[in-house]
Amino acid sequence: MTEAWERARRRRQLTHAVLDGLVDQRNPVLTHAQCASIEAEFGDLDSFLGEVQAYWYRAFDARLDQLLAEDDPELGARVDALWQALSREQPAARRLLDAYADRPTLRAGQEHHRQRLLTATGADQEFFRKQRAMT
Repeated sequence: MTEAWERARRRRQLTHAVLDGLVDQRNPVLTHAQCASIEAEFGDLDSFLGEVQAYWYRAFDARLDQLLAEDDPELGARVDALWQALSREQPAARRLLDAYADRPTLRAGQEHHRQRLLTATGADQEFFRKQRAMT
Protein backbone atom coordinates (compact mmCIF):
# COMPACT_ATOMS: atom_id res chain seq x y z
CA MET A 1 0.00 0.00 0.00
CA THR A 2 1.10 3.52 -0.65
CA GLU A 3 1.65 5.90 2.22
CA ALA A 4 -1.36 8.00 1.19
CA TRP A 5 -3.61 4.94 1.11
CA GLU A 6 -2.37 3.83 4.53
CA ARG A 7 -2.98 7.31 5.97
CA ALA A 8 -6.52 7.36 4.53
CA ARG A 9 -7.19 3.94 6.05
CA ARG A 10 -5.89 5.01 9.48
CA ARG A 11 -7.97 8.18 9.39
CA ARG A 12 -11.12 6.29 8.42
CA GLN A 13 -10.54 3.77 11.23
CA LEU A 14 -9.95 6.52 13.78
CA THR A 15 -13.01 8.45 12.62
CA HIS A 16 -15.23 5.40 13.00
CA ALA A 17 -13.66 4.49 16.36
CA VAL A 18 -14.32 7.98 17.74
CA LEU A 19 -17.88 8.01 16.41
CA ASP A 20 -18.51 4.53 17.83
CA GLY A 21 -17.31 5.82 21.20
CA LEU A 22 -19.76 8.72 21.04
CA VAL A 23 -22.84 6.85 19.84
CA ASP A 24 -24.44 6.59 23.30
CA GLN A 25 -23.58 10.14 24.37
CA ARG A 26 -26.31 12.76 24.14
CA ASN A 27 -23.70 15.53 24.33
CA PRO A 28 -20.64 14.38 22.43
CA VAL A 29 -17.59 15.08 24.55
CA LEU A 30 -14.24 13.94 23.21
CA THR A 31 -11.96 12.31 25.76
CA HIS A 32 -8.37 13.38 26.27
CA ALA A 33 -7.23 10.13 24.63
CA GLN A 34 -9.49 10.72 21.62
CA CYS A 35 -8.22 14.29 21.26
CA ALA A 36 -4.62 13.09 21.42
CA SER A 37 -5.26 10.45 18.75
CA ILE A 38 -7.08 12.97 16.58
CA GLU A 39 -4.24 15.49 16.83
CA ALA A 40 -1.63 12.81 16.12
CA GLU A 41 -3.45 11.61 13.00
CA PHE A 42 -5.18 14.72 11.68
CA GLY A 43 -2.99 17.50 13.04
CA ASP A 44 -5.87 19.33 14.68
CA LEU A 45 -9.52 19.00 15.64
CA ASP A 46 -10.79 21.03 12.69
CA SER A 47 -9.26 18.62 10.19
CA PHE A 48 -10.94 15.73 11.97
CA LEU A 49 -14.29 17.54 12.08
CA GLY A 50 -13.92 18.28 8.37
CA GLU A 51 -13.47 14.55 7.78
CA VAL A 52 -16.61 13.75 9.79
CA GLN A 53 -18.51 16.40 7.84
CA ALA A 54 -17.30 15.00 4.51
CA TYR A 55 -18.32 11.50 5.67
CA TRP A 56 -21.79 12.79 6.59
CA TYR A 57 -22.32 14.64 3.32
CA ARG A 58 -21.09 11.72 1.20
CA ALA A 59 -23.74 9.52 2.82
CA PHE A 60 -26.39 12.22 2.44
CA ASP A 61 -25.52 12.99 -1.18
CA ALA A 62 -25.52 9.33 -2.20
CA ARG A 63 -29.10 9.02 -0.98
CA LEU A 64 -30.01 12.39 -2.42
CA ASP A 65 -29.05 11.11 -5.87
CA GLN A 66 -31.75 8.45 -5.49
CA LEU A 67 -34.33 11.10 -4.60
CA LEU A 68 -33.36 13.26 -7.56
CA ALA A 69 -33.85 10.31 -9.90
CA GLU A 70 -37.50 10.24 -8.85
CA ASP A 71 -39.72 13.05 -10.10
CA ASP A 72 -41.34 13.90 -6.78
CA PRO A 73 -43.39 17.08 -6.27
CA GLU A 74 -42.69 16.77 -2.52
CA LEU A 75 -38.92 16.81 -3.00
CA GLY A 76 -38.31 19.40 -0.27
CA ALA A 77 -40.11 17.33 2.34
CA ARG A 78 -38.32 14.19 1.16
CA VAL A 79 -34.95 15.95 1.46
CA ASP A 80 -35.78 16.89 5.04
CA ALA A 81 -36.93 13.33 5.75
CA LEU A 82 -33.64 12.07 4.34
CA TRP A 83 -31.72 14.39 6.68
CA GLN A 84 -33.72 13.15 9.66
CA ALA A 85 -33.31 9.48 8.68
CA LEU A 86 -29.56 9.86 8.31
CA SER A 87 -29.44 11.65 11.66
CA ARG A 88 -31.09 8.61 13.27
CA GLU A 89 -28.74 6.20 11.48
CA GLN A 90 -25.59 8.17 12.29
CA PRO A 91 -26.45 9.90 15.56
CA ALA A 92 -22.88 10.31 16.79
CA ALA A 93 -21.74 12.02 13.60
CA ARG A 94 -24.75 14.34 13.54
CA ARG A 95 -24.46 15.26 17.23
CA LEU A 96 -20.71 15.85 16.94
CA LEU A 97 -21.19 18.11 13.91
CA ASP A 98 -24.01 19.97 15.65
CA ALA A 99 -21.94 20.40 18.83
CA TYR A 100 -19.10 22.01 16.86
CA ALA A 101 -21.26 23.74 14.23
CA ASP A 102 -19.95 27.20 15.15
CA ARG A 103 -16.39 26.37 14.05
CA PRO A 104 -15.46 28.24 10.86
CA THR A 105 -14.37 25.09 9.03
CA LEU A 106 -17.73 23.44 9.59
CA ARG A 107 -19.71 26.60 8.88
CA ALA A 108 -17.97 26.94 5.52
CA GLY A 109 -18.68 23.30 4.63
CA GLN A 110 -22.29 23.60 5.77
CA GLU A 111 -22.87 26.73 3.69
CA HIS A 112 -21.23 25.17 0.63
CA HIS A 113 -23.47 22.11 0.89
CA ARG A 114 -26.52 24.25 1.61
CA GLN A 115 -25.98 26.22 -1.60
CA ARG A 116 -25.43 23.06 -3.65
CA LEU A 117 -28.57 21.47 -2.20
CA LEU A 118 -30.60 24.61 -2.83
CA THR A 119 -29.43 24.73 -6.44
CA ALA A 120 -30.08 21.03 -7.06
CA THR A 121 -33.43 20.69 -5.29
CA GLY A 122 -34.79 24.09 -4.35
CA ALA A 123 -34.82 22.82 -0.75
CA ASP A 124 -33.09 24.95 1.86
CA GLN A 125 -31.70 22.76 4.63
CA GLU A 126 -31.35 25.81 6.86
CA PHE A 127 -35.11 26.35 6.68
CA PHE A 128 -35.71 22.72 7.68
CA ARG A 129 -33.14 22.95 10.48
CA LYS A 130 -34.94 25.96 11.93
CA GLN A 131 -38.29 24.19 11.60
CA ARG A 132 -36.96 21.16 13.49
CA ALA A 133 -35.51 23.40 16.22
CA MET A 134 -38.93 24.94 16.82
CA THR A 135 -40.63 21.57 17.39
